Parts: sequence; C-alpha cells; structure tokens
Amino acid sequence: MNTTSSSSCNLTLYENYLTRSRIDMQAEDANLYVAKAMRFIIENVFAQLSATLAVTISSSTYNTSMWFEYMLENLVGSWRGATRMINEPMFPDKLRQLHGCPLTLLTWNVPPFVYLNFNHDSHQLMASGFEIQLMEHLADWMNFSIVIKNLTLENNVSSYKLANGSNEGPIEMVINRWTNFSVGYFRKTARRVRLLTTPLTHYYTPLVATVDLDNYRFGSLAILTFPFDWSVWLILLWSLIIHILIYLCRWRSRSHEVLEILLGGSLARLPRQWAHRAIYAHWIYASIPLRICYQSLLFHLIRLQLFGSVPSSFEQLLDDNFQALCTSMTLQTLQEMPHVAERYESFLGMATVYDQKVLDELNHCKHDQRKGKVFAITSQEVTRLHLRDSNRMDDYVILNQYVNVQQLSIFMPKHSYFYEKINEAIRRFDASGFLAAMRRVAFDSNERKTEKDQRRRYIDNGQLMGIYKLMFAMYLLAAIILGIELLLRRLQRHNCLRNSESYPPNKKLTN
Repeated sequence: MNTTSSSSCNLTLYENYLTRSRIDMQAEDANLYVAKAMRFIIENVFAQLSATLAVTISSSTYNTSMWFEYMLENLVGSWRGATRMINEPMFPDKLRQLHGCPLTLLTWNVPPFVYLNFNHDSHQLMASGFEIQLMEHLADWMNFSIVIKNLTLENNVSSYKLANGSNEGPIEMVINRWTNFSVGYFRKTARRVRLLTTPLTHYYTPLVATVDLDNYRFGSLAILTFPFDWSVWLILLWSLIIHILIYLCRWRSRSHEVLEILLGGSLARLPRQWAHRAIYAHWIYASIPLRICYQSLLFHLIRLQLFGSVPSSFEQLLDDNFQALCTSMTLQTLQEMPHVAERYESFLGMATVYDQKVLDELNHCKHDQRKGKVFAITSQEVTRLHLRDSNRMDDYVILNQYVNVQQLSIFMPKHSYFYEKINEAIRRFDASGFLAAMRRVAFDSNERKTEKDQRRRYIDNGQLMGIYKLMFAMYLLAAIILGIELLLRRLQRHNCLRNSESYPPNKKLTN
C-alpha cells in the first residue's frame, strides 16, 4: 500500500516536472509553444503599456537568435490593430482628449483634395481642400493640433517618389513613423493595406475616360450637309447640272421652261400658259418654307456645335484603336481588371503621380497627329477641375461609364492607436451627413458655379458670332457672284457692240 502511494506521488511529481520543464516536447512543438507564449505577452502585456515595443534577445547560438527574430516579425506582422484594447477598464483610452498634442500630417499638393499655398506674410504653409477639412474636424473632435509636412513628389529629373523601395516616398516615411498621418489622394492598394494601417474609406473617387472631341466633331462641310441625307444632296446636284445644261444650250421651248421651273430655276419672263404660271407660283411659294427650315436647322446645329456619337465606355474606345494614357500607379491598379490585362498593350503609363500631367499630354497629342488617337484615364474630380481651369471643357468629353472606382483613406503607421478613433469619427461624420456636406463644399462651391455661368455666356456669344460670320460669308459670296455676272454681261454687251461696229451692213454699189 505504501509502495503504491509512493509511486503515485512520484508520478505526480514527474508530471508536474514535465509540465513545467517541457523536456518531453519535440522541436516543432517547442517552437509553437514559445510562439504562443510570446503572442500572449505581446497582445496582453506589452501592447497595453507602450506604443513602442522593444524586445532584446540574448542567446548562446546564432541560429536561436535568428529564429526568435523571424518569429517576432511574423507575430507583429500578423497582429491586427483592432485586437489590442482588450482590457479597457484596466488600461483606459487616452485618445479621447489629447490636450492639443501636435501631430504630424504628411501631405502634398493634389487639387481639389489638398491645396497647399505658402503665405509670405506669415511665412507659413497654408493647406485647404476636402481632405484637409476632414483632418481639421478630426483634430477638433480629438483635440490635437496639426503640423503639416509638405512632400514634393517629383523633382527636376521627372522622377517620382512613390516607387517601391524609395527612402523618400510617403509609404516609407509612414512605415518609419516619421509622421502620424498621411493624406492627399492616397489610394488604397493591397500593398499599402499590408504595410500600413488604413481606417475606413472616406471618399470613393471614380476613374473616368476623357476623349478629345476633335475625333468626333463635324467639319464645316459636314455641318452644311448635315440637315439632309446624302441622297437628297445627290438629287439636288443632278438638278443643278440639268439646269446648267439647259441654260448653256439655250433651250427655250415650252417644255424646257416647265422643266426649269420644276428644277427651281428663275425665268426672264412669265410663261404664256396659265398652267405653267401656276406651277411656277407653286414652286416659288413652296421653296420659301423649305429654305426657312433649312437655315433655321443649320443655325441651330452650328449653335449647338454637335459632334458624332461618342462611345459610352472605354472598351469601345479600345475597339476603335485608341490608346489609353494614365499614370503608372493607375496602370498598376487597372492591371487587376481582366479586360485590361487582355489588352495591356493599348495602355501607356506615364512616370508621374499627377493626373493633370496626363491631361496635358492628351492636349499635346491633340496637336501631334503622329501619336494617333489617345484618351486619358484620370480621376473625375481632378479632370473636371483641370479642364475648367485651363478653359478646355468644350474640347473634351468625359464618358459617363466609370473605368474603375478607387478608395481614398487616411494612412497611418502599422498598429497605430488612432485606428479605432478615426473609424468611429468617420462613421459619425458619414451617418450625420457631414462628409456629404464637405464634399459639396469642396467640389461644388458657389464660386465655381459663377465661373461656369460666365463660361456658358462666353460660349453663347462665341457661337452667335459664328452664326453672324457664316451669314456674312454667304452674303459676301452671293455679292461676288452677282458682281461677276454683271461684269460678264457688260463685257458681253461691249463685245457685241464692237463686233457690230467692225462689220457694218453692206451698201449697194452704184455705177
């Protein structure tokens, strides 16, 4: 009995020793056990004490230290920022009131989302725009101050700083925690979401296709012939040819006079028969409404400046042998679309981050016919602002169908404590309609509506002057033809008189 009790006691002690020492575990099981323990310590202890976690590893062998570094990197990289504040009563939320703490905002000039202007009077960098207004409201809600840090995306050699691995790019600056926030038409991608912390999307910007209207605009001759079909103009042309033949051959029989009347020709004197006179009067009065309708329709078409049917999607433009211009970053996003990947050779990526330069290149291709037919894929807001500021809204058309929709967000370092607070603020702003109001103020201000009305009046005056110029040209052409006819008739009479003087009538000879 004593032997049995002593053996069971030894077995219990041995099990406790195994549980504490884990000498019975294999290498793989030991690695999983250590990783689980480190994850528990990081998530429940270290993460609640400080925003910066520093772990010092001391090992006798190099392989062990390398394993710990690899394991810690995987643990931190796989740890989501939304699973941190587990024991909120024990570790209170300190982000509700920051007491005016200065936080750095990394941004750049990207109208209309961010406007950056240097005030020479105060020697300060002034920022405005939709995303700046959003950050200002977040600062008021959480009571912190914003320190703007400007980043120049492009230098003199036209290289941009958003390439992967660039030490001066905004992604790397946020990763290295040189800034707290970063905004400025900063679009969500799979790589950025993996490297940085991104809260909820505060704006969805559509990518649109912009095409030059000169590819579809009617020419001057096409506008003149537009009111009628081509067959009607062929009939009128043959009628004119027959009338000219009758006039040149001097056919003046009664049947030919009726034919001239039916063809719309003028007569030197009225026909003798009343039937012919009735036909003549009928055609004269019937042609007046036709001429009025044609001139009214022609002036209306000139005023509207109609153009041919423009495709409704960018796929139809690609089918018409167009090439797409866009930034290299936009092209990387479009590669994920299957129908774009199939026709990747039709897309040209420019080494720039600004959609304005893509639109300028589209305008340059308009004057250079060697580059063929091209269209631009840019942000809708940037496109409308740039075309309006450059007074080129009437030269281009924006297709109604979107190419893609991109998400704009505020980017922060990995595992930032501001993740939950900014998400809560964006939800509140969106539910109350505050975000929609800020969008209307930023993109549809009264000042821009006034500029649009002035531009509309300027276009109407220009179209009216175009109609007057056309009328003047038509009357001038008619006056020139009339003058030529009078001159030819006068020359004809002069030749007849000279011929009559050169050949006097024969006189009888008298003996």
